[in-house]
Order: sequence, then structure tokens, then C-alpha cells
Amino acid sequence: MLTARAMGDPDKAAVIACIGQLVLDGAAVWDLLEDGDVEVHLASGEVYLLQERAALRIA
Repeated sequence: MLTARAMGDPDKAAVIACIGQLVLDGAAVWDLLEDGDVEVHLASGEVYLLQERAALRIA
């Protein structure tokens, strides 16, 4: 799923690994959207949209 998006891009793989650790630690929740983007909700209240070529803070 998410790791397939990062294949061949070590920077993207590092970001996904860090966010994945936050999810495992209970500090974040992520949802795979229908269009393939990922929405990440941090326990602090921040929300990010991870797109193919950008990460946007949306809340």
C-alpha cells in the first residue's frame, strides 16, 4: 500500500516510515483516500494530506 508509493524514493520512504511509527505509537491515524492520497491526523490536532509530490497541512 503506502510502501509501494515510496519504492525508488528514499526520502518518501523515510517520511512514510516515520509517520508509520507515529501511527504504531498511537500518536497519529492515517486513512488511505479513494484517490490514493493519504490523510494523516496527529494526536495534537494537526491534519496533513500526503499527495504524490506534496505534503500539505490542511488543519
